[in-house]
Amino acid sequence: MSSKSIVFNPSSMRRSQLKMFVVYGVLLLLALIAAVFCPRFVRILILFFCCFVGFFLILGVARFFTAEVIKEVSVTDFEITVNGNSYPLSEDGDVRLVFDSPFARERFSLLGHIIRIRGKKFKTLKRYWVGPTNNKEANSALAEFIGEVMRRREEVALENIRKELQDSSASSVKVEFPQDSMRTYSVTSALVIIVMGILLWAIGRFTFADDSFIYEVSENFGALIVMYGICFGLFSLYNMTRAIRSVEVTSEGIKINKDSYGFATIPEIEVKSTVTLNGNEYAADVNTYFIVSSLGSKRKYWAGPKNDKKSIEARRRLIMAIERFDGKNNVKWKSDVKEN
Repeated sequence: MSSKSIVFNPSSMRRSQLKMFVVYGVLLLLALIAAVFCPRFVRILILFFCCFVGFFLILGVARFFTAEVIKEVSVTDFEITVNGNSYPLSEDGDVRLVFDSPFARERFSLLGHIIRIRGKKFKTLKRYWVGPTNNKEANSALAEFIGEVMRRREEVALENIRKELQDSSASSVKVEFPQDSMRTYSVTSALVIIVMGILLWAIGRFTFADDSFIYEVSENFGALIVMYGICFGLFSLYNMTRAIRSVEVTSEGIKINKDSYGFATIPEIEVKSTVTLNGNEYAADVNTYFIVSSLGSKRKYWAGPKNDKKSIEARRRLIMAIERFDGKNNVKWKSDVKEN
């Protein structure tokens, strides 16, 4: 059992974070002083800025003083050790390590990175502070830690599925897709988009200033976001009508819902996401599809949101089951989804 150890530099992390607290504190004070001498419209913008910075400054200070500073971590195929405390590698147990998201990727240097240990019902049991986002040394160590954990988790998940399929003496494998999880994830994503649009529209619509251009843009852009959220919600409902519910894989071929395909007649299965641009790994509105080409025709099936963990597991099981039973390698794979 190999172990990967990563050492952090708490002193450097603390110095960088305290420096950012001082810089933003002075900037906040100067902005408030300047607001007194500025025109009304500029004053409102400065106050918005001060509220924004002030919120993250308070949150960053709270994180800095209440979370335990990370010093050293190690990762094996079974557990993660942080500052001498061991936790299971898996994300599915009663106690699990969770990387802070979406703040894990942001560059606003007041917050600092946080790693959480969660228990049942997502209750936070412990927090580890992993340095400010502008500290290159801490960022490099954190990226190495995240990469190692994700790599090991994926290897263990794939090995468990592979072992299950190899040990099975059954002539077929049935893969059930998580309909409730797929539906809940998509509907929640649509509601989040709509709420964000409503808030932006409200800021532009009910303003304390005159009909300035910036508020008109905010109102119109917010309305567009609301419309997009509604369209995305309706599209999600449409996706449910073509969702994969269950798949049965045998040595002869696959049966998706009520549609049957023989391996000899399937030239290609394409695993495709709705967005292929770099940096979309955390997007809530990215969907994944299985496009099956057979006998000159194509059929598109919704395989769930890209980042829904239950859907990811179902897709992995399906792909590995097909690869196991397709002894002659008739199926040609084409994929733009990183998880596969």
